[in-house]
Amino acid sequence: MRQVLHKAGQSQHYNLSLKPTTITATPATASTSPNEFEFYASTIEDFVSNHQLSGNTSTVSPGNSLGYMGGGYDKHLLQSMLLGTDITDYKVVEHLIQDARLRQGNGYMIPNHIYRTDLLQLPIYQGYNYRDSLIYKNLGVEELIQIPTMMVPEKIHSVRHLFDSIWSLLSHIQGYGMTSGEETENNSSSNGKDSGKLRQIQNLIIPGVGTGYGHLNEFESTKIMIFAMFVFHLDLKSSTKSNGYVSSRLDQLKKSMLILFFFNKDYRLFQNEIDVSEMESLISDYGKNVELKSDSIMELDEVFQCVKL
Repeated sequence: MRQVLHKAGQSQHYNLSLKPTTITATPATASTSPNEFEFYASTIEDFVSNHQLSGNTSTVSPGNSLGYMGGGYDKHLLQSMLLGTDITDYKVVEHLIQDARLRQGNGYMIPNHIYRTDLLQLPIYQGYNYRDSLIYKNLGVEELIQIPTMMVPEKIHSVRHLFDSIWSLLSHIQGYGMTSGEETENNSSSNGKDSGKLRQIQNLIIPGVGTGYGHLNEFESTKIMIFAMFVFHLDLKSSTKSNGYVSSRLDQLKKSMLILFFFNKDYRLFQNEIDVSEMESLISDYGKNVELKSDSIMELDEVFQCVKL
């Protein structure tokens, strides 16, 4: 899956492959990674007009609990959905999406929860046909994933809120390739209708979440999102045996400890001596003695010094 982070500004991009896979390549083929990260500094309208993506694409909208999209990144996203059509009023698209999502949430979208809209299922409304848009023709965007980061447009007071949003997103899409009848029934979107099997995402477009109305620092926001993606995909394989099998539970706890240290949270607050002792078996001497600074995030190079990897 390729993930694209978008931020307005000058045009430049670079790639970051977090979990490479070795593939036998012929002269006509190149090795690739299942998790390729590309960073674009451009407007979403420019990205839609001047880029091509192969495969199906989902795009993320931060948004609010009422589904209005008339400000910040969301407004530019709606306007990009008009490119290639004869419609100029973004409210036409907004009303279609808002109706679908509010009906799914019974009038309220819970912050940090995932709400999916199958854009190909949007009805033709006031002359607008989503399939005519450049965002569909050029980028193959078939789905909008809304993650309300706030109830109403306001400042985000905790950076952990952003981390939780990204982790919730990654947890949700992890199962896209493992559809079953039951999962399809539980997760169907498309405006209150069953859209059939879930499609596995090949491209995921993510904006600079929280940097608009949320007033988060752009650098800090990007660092939090990259850290969430990196740790989520981090594959720790322990050589420690427990009762004859590799203890995957402890491997996952190492990832938990990385997150605690990132947010300067003291593991000793668990107080249960057995639990604390187990956690300390995963923590380095540096981590046991590091000075935690409340209400701040730790530098990434220091985080990885705190846990035995």
